[in-house]
Amino acid sequence: MYGGMTIQMLMLVAALGLMAGFIVGHAMDGVMGDQGFGPFGNTLVLASGFVLGVSGLERWGLSPRIDSLTAYSIAAAFFLLFLTVVFKRFVLRV
Repeated sequence: MYGGMTIQMLMLVAALGLMAGFIVGHAMDGVMGDQGFGPFGNTLVLASGFVLGVSGLERWGLSPRIDSLTAYSIAAAFFLLFLTVVFKRFVLRV
């Protein structure tokens, strides 16, 4: 999937993705308040979900176009954030 990318291009994409993840993580911290993990924690969860989304598509043997790959990965990132918030809420309640 990354065959045509040089290591510099891959690092640039990763850096831009983390910057965008921090902005979204900071916004989600404002939305979720105490239910979230803070701006940095939300960023880590979102970045992990994004990577898991890309890895999951590779594992299933799917090679979608770049626009649908981005959509799947962003959906996986927010789904992982949702799951971790629900898990945190459940653990704090018990």
